[in-house]
Amino acid sequence: MNHEPITSHTKNYVHQVWLASLGTVGMLQKEGGKLFNELVEEGKRVETRSKATPAKGRGKGGSLAETVVAKKETYQKKLEAQLQD
Repeated sequence: MNHEPITSHTKNYVHQVWLASLGTVGMLQKEGGKLFNELVEEGKRVETRSKATPAKGRGKGGSLAETVVAKKETYQKKLEAQLQD
């Protein structure tokens, strides 16, 4: 079985994600705080929607945003517990 096309496609996609990340950093540097604040506000809206919407009907494990929010809350609780010790 030849996995070359899948590997090539995956590498290309990962590179595109990397370029998008670099583009985001560049935009933040050019636009300064305004864009950053807009991204924070959009993140808050996504987080709120993810918490308010039940996972029913979205398949096993819910949405990506819901998964990210759950992981963030887990890590936040661990960090807060460590800081209290």
